[in-house]
Amino acid sequence: SFIEEYIKIIPENEYKIHIGKLKEELKDINDIPYLAVFIALNAEGIWTHDPHFKEQNMAKVFTNIDMLRLIKGAVE
Repeated sequence: SFIEEYIKIIPENEYKIHIGKLKEELKDINDIPYLAVFIALNAEGIWTHDPHFKEQNMAKVFTNIDMLRLIKGAVE
């Protein structure tokens, strides 16, 4: 499908090296793997509405509105 063309599965061995240090950085332990992948990929940001991500300063947080603005800007 269209979406599957843009999804990349990241193996755990590519990001788990970052998990240990993130346990001290984040309050919500469920967010740790996502931020670890962000670091491993050297990504521009994380697309989420999770309020805990707004408490950290390592990754830029993109909401749905932000993503729509980016898409609109790319199309124009």
